[in-house]
Amino acid sequence: MPRLIPSTLSIRTRRSTWTVVHADHLDVVVRRTPDNRSPRFYAYRHIAGLAWMQIPGHSYRLDQARAALASGTANMTVWEPLIALLDLAAQTQPVSSETLLAAAGGE
Repeated sequence: MPRLIPSTLSIRTRRSTWTVVHADHLDVVVRRTPDNRSPRFYAYRHIAGLAWMQIPGHSYRLDQARAALASGTANMTVWEPLIALLDLAAQTQPVSSETLLAAAGGE
């Protein structure tokens, strides 16, 4: 069962940790760190009337995920346990990537 950890803006699952590393208005980037593997970054956008949507694909660097926010179209359904994390990130605006990365233990 996924466990939300509000103090670090993260969710811990059996196999990985999902941590907010960038939050700007209604755009959020989450770093998924699978156990024993390289982290991946996923970009999400809040669409009025549709809730949270994911921009397709993932990135291996934060700057790539942030670029996807600027050029991508959010059209993928979000994994249900992430919605609470994304809502929490949106409520704690504005927070810089550097602050979030420091809180998450760096990049």
